[in-house]
Amino acid sequence: MRKIILLTVAMVFTLQAWSQLSLEAYRNRVYAFSTELKSAEADIDRAYADMRMAHTDFLPSLSANGSFTTDFSRKRDADLWGFTLQPQVEQVLYGGGVVRATYRRAQDN
Repeated sequence: MRKIILLTVAMVFTLQAWSQLSLEAYRNRVYAFSTELKSAEADIDRAYADMRMAHTDFLPSLSANGSFTTDFSRKRDADLWGFTLQPQVEQVLYGGGVVRATYRRAQDN
């Protein structure tokens, strides 16, 4: 009976010593986990940015053309400076399904 108790106590202490990690192994595991966590967060941020960029194709866009002119010799009542600006609001009505397919692909990621 006494041998069984001693054997059990010896096994418990042996298993505890065997199951504990060294400090260096623990640090390596924590570093690997934190690296994986940062990588996963970066992947989520990248997928969200791709989805937002694909969503902007549904929205109208604003573009502008402008020109600036000057005349160095004054002729009677003519203006010396000229400036024109032509703003445009554009909306894609149908792009062959490319816009929706791009948006859905970004959503799936």
